Amino acid sequence: MKKNIFNKIFLGLSLIGFLGACSVEEGVDGVSTPKTFYSTELAAERGLAGVFGSYHKSVPNNGLFKDHLICGMGADDLTSVLSKPSYMQGDLYTPSEGNNTVAILWAGKYRAINAANEYIRDIEYMRDAVGTEAMSNDRYDHYIGNAKFIRARSYMDLCLFFNRMPLFETPAIETDYKNVTLSDQKDVLALVIKDLEDAAGLTPGIAAVQNVRDKKGDVDSKTIDSRATITACKAFLARAHMAIMGWPAEDTKIGSWEKVREYTGDIISAGVYGLLDDYAQNFGNIGKIFPGVGVQEWEGNKESVYSMIASASDDKLLYIRYMGKAWGEWEDYYVEHLFFDNMEDNYRKQFSVTNGKFHPYYGFIKYPFSLAKGKPTVMKFLWGSTLEADFRKYSGIAVRDTVTPTPASFGGFEHNYDNSSDIPVMRYAEVLLMYAEACGHVGDGAPMTGAEALNQVRRRAYAGGTPCKWNAIDEAIADPTNPLTTEYWRKGPSPVDLAVSGDELIKAVIRERGWEFLGELSMARWFDVTRLKMVVELMEARKADGREEGTLGDYNDPKTWRFPVPSDESAQNPNLKN
Repeated sequence: MKKNIFNKIFLGLSLIGFLGACSVEEGVDGVSTPKTFYSTELAAERGLAGVFGSYHKSVPNNGLFKDHLICGMGADDLTSVLSKPSYMQGDLYTPSEGNNTVAILWAGKYRAINAANEYIRDIEYMRDAVGTEAMSNDRYDHYIGNAKFIRARSYMDLCLFFNRMPLFETPAIETDYKNVTLSDQKDVLALVIKDLEDAAGLTPGIAAVQNVRDKKGDVDSKTIDSRATITACKAFLARAHMAIMGWPAEDTKIGSWEKVREYTGDIISAGVYGLLDDYAQNFGNIGKIFPGVGVQEWEGNKESVYSMIASASDDKLLYIRYMGKAWGEWEDYYVEHLFFDNMEDNYRKQFSVTNGKFHPYYGFIKYPFSLAKGKPTVMKFLWGSTLEADFRKYSGIAVRDTVTPTPASFGGFEHNYDNSSDIPVMRYAEVLLMYAEACGHVGDGAPMTGAEALNQVRRRAYAGGTPCKWNAIDEAIADPTNPLTTEYWRKGPSPVDLAVSGDELIKAVIRERGWEFLGELSMARWFDVTRLKMVVELMEARKADGREEGTLGDYNDPKTWRFPVPSDESAQNPNLKN
């Protein structure tokens, strides 16, 4: 049996196509003919759910969210679980074409790309065959725009894992696999930018999102919930421009800092999105635009520009597992010692990371596994866990009885394999920091200075300048007059503000982004470390520090900064050999 990815893709997409079909005909080869895949808007809607489901499944890898981050462990923030060789390869700069976890990531991304390609083809067939009898042209555009958004997101992910890759705009079944070749990142990212530009012109805008959040108007939730919006497209367009200007694409003809500032400035100026007053609130059951019974109102999350929506009651395709349990060395994130030491000591750090002894929300930790080794460990994803019944069982952590918004006081959120916890993919904090970095390159623009955009993130990280001691934070959150409840991060000035511009602003933004998004799906640190070619500098500092495992590979060689094409693929097609 052939093992190439396209066989895997087509088998998977045949099922998705079936879910979206209203009436299906078979050709002489037994394959459903594209013109009969969709004939109603309901079928188109189900088909789009399949496209999004394919992408969602490519991220957690059957529930293990951490697998998506192993390629970025070569940065100086996260470090690998030493008992898992597939994770160690990224951290040690020894990427292998035989890494099975990376092969699964590759297959998952291309499965999502192929789902989008088949769906775009079939919706265009539907428009030609059925026309506006089925739905309006705006709805056709909506569906095509969302599929292009998923294709763009999948290619953006691949660009963090691999240097070169096949580039497809047509379904795999219509492709002569033996003649497929590798494309450079600049060509891949050029398609990403084009897809996102197209999608931005076809998807719902921020006004629709605002109506939903304000509970105004009769807005169809399917156009918002877990789908692309103009704002999400603009945010990822900004990031795509940053990517294409950095290593390895380094194309300043397509990429533009002016565009980065324009796209992010538009989002800021609209005034729809903002930071949550409490950094911790990003890591409960986030991103739900329609709060349900028993769900806290802050979950109508104004910071979530784009989240991967999941629900335990949804179809299995949409299940997402977001990090949440402390199960020994299975699902823990370790933090490199030097990165931990260099983090500014503020509310965000105390909430995000523990040194293995004490955590400001969870108190003194009686952890029998990894924390006992003294490794700094990411804790912020544990905030939504149901502590009494489950978290205590596995970690031995005693919950403090305080007035702070701990999971216990909010009732807890169940983090497990079939949960409804959303994954933040693009937060408003990242929009602010992209805008600030762009201002460092091309000068300040509207609606604020680059330093102010940076300082809004910093103020929130420092809890408005409140001294970050346990009792002080308790009192700050307990006091209803405290600025934590009144968008203190927007008001300034604050003792933590930085008055910087140009290169100093850029350096400050890069540091802030590493701390703000530690361990998150955006892989912001790895994105920055490689596009700015900071790898050698950071690895030399890690080597001199001496507390981490040595790097076995040559981090001076950029080939070790990305994984090669999986061996199963290059064995089937020698053109894909790196």
